[in-house]
Amino acid sequence: MIVFLGFGFVVSGIAKNENAVPPIANLITLPQFLLAGTFFPISNFPDWLQPVSRALPLTYLNEALRKISFEGASIFDVWYDILILVIWGIVVYAIAVKVFKWE
Repeated sequence: MIVFLGFGFVVSGIAKNENAVPPIANLITLPQFLLAGTFFPISNFPDWLQPVSRALPLTYLNEALRKISFEGASIFDVWYDILILVIWGIVVYAIAVKVFKWE
């Protein structure tokens, strides 16, 4: 969830006022909800769209949670998904540091 909090910092840093926050937040969250395998399996998407889906951080969170919940995997079994989320966290917070300003 820390990765998605970082997205919030990025959005708040980019938005010029509070009216600009919802459209910017929707540009980030809507594609993730639709393309990250939350509602539909990624394998059902067209071949050209599957790499885009695999680039989203929510994809790896969904996969890790499914493996732990349904397959009985441990936290160590989903190390790859966690690694991708850590990389996303580093990237998102690097961007957030650049764009976020306390005002």
